[in-house]
Amino acid sequence: MNNNEEIKRLSDIAEDVLYSEGFNGRLMYYRYLTLQNYFKGSTALELGCADGLTTQMLVKHFKKVVAVDGSAKFCKIVRSKINVNNLKVICSLIENLKLNEKFDTIIMMHILEHVKDPVLICREAKNYLKNGGVILIDVPQC
Repeated sequence: MNNNEEIKRLSDIAEDVLYSEGFNGRLMYYRYLTLQNYFKGSTALELGCADGLTTQMLVKHFKKVVAVDGSAKFCKIVRSKINVNNLKVICSLIENLKLNEKFDTIIMMHILEHVKDPVLICREAKNYLKNGGVILIDVPQC
């Protein structure tokens, strides 16, 4: 799958689903409460921010949050929903992401089941992790 096909696929997902609604939103909220026990440091990278449910919680916990999603629609929703100084939203496929910084905590909630190559995504995420940092991954049970 090329980048354009992947962007189209993610756009289709954004058209059909708002992740923070209903049962899935409640599930993600409680999973966040569990994961926050493992947060480290003051900076966070959220890979796959979707419509910003987790992002809204992260900006209250970290001094700096960078939220990334491949869907332009989701990025627009997050930018309009969360207007705080400690948040930067980037519209990019994780495979194409180019950041010149590393983070204490990297969060990937409900994204690995949506990507073609989850191992590649995990390797890419590791490139942005500070020494002593943590990558927190959450996937739904299928």
